[in-house]
Amino acid sequence: MDFPSTIWTVIRNAAADPQGARDQVIRRYWEPVCGYASKRGLSAEDAEDMAQTVFLHVCRDGFLERADRNKGRFRGLLVAMANHLIDSWWRLKYAGGDKRAVVSLDDEGTLAVADAAAKPVDSDFNRLWAENVLARAMERLKEESDRLRTPYHAAVDAFYLKGRSYSEIAAALRVPEGQVRNYVFRGKARLSQLVRDFIREYSGSAEEYAEELRDLGEFLGAEA
Repeated sequence: MDFPSTIWTVIRNAAADPQGARDQVIRRYWEPVCGYASKRGLSAEDAEDMAQTVFLHVCRDGFLERADRNKGRFRGLLVAMANHLIDSWWRLKYAGGDKRAVVSLDDEGTLAVADAAAKPVDSDFNRLWAENVLARAMERLKEESDRLRTPYHAAVDAFYLKGRSYSEIAAALRVPEGQVRNYVFRGKARLSQLVRDFIREYSGSAEEYAEELRDLGEFLGAEA
């Protein structure tokens, strides 16, 4: 199994293309980090600001180049960074300081984040990550369905996400119910493949890939 463009590949190339690495890290993790900040009690606006702060620290001063895949998954590093900065944010709030100030990360803080990254990833963050992977796959399925003029996305969205029956979908699409079953079957198969394709982006080996798939199934309540 090939892993041509994993997050660790991006990190290895960070020194040569720091802006490209930053863009890819943000694209893959913005929603989970922002959602996690909200889970930690920040308002929507403050959560957006916190996500920017997290990525500012992760993507500057050679931090990506120093990331060690042997110390845990990359999102473990992200959630450790997020927790460090969110804790600082709350301390500033209770002390009456400016919560918008960028919290500095000295060598001691960097080591603390690296050590925390080796711990199991927070379940809330894992769930947000899993939901984001599914959302990205659904978005890609919609793009493909629109381009190819197939009803696969509409059928999967209606049946699995909106809880519509086959008969209701058939009436909406004006096709026989048996055809709807075919649409749902084919759409789910394609969605599953897209999910697996995205999972490869977060995996550096077959073992990591299998582990990520297990996590995804656990948090989405079904096998990907």
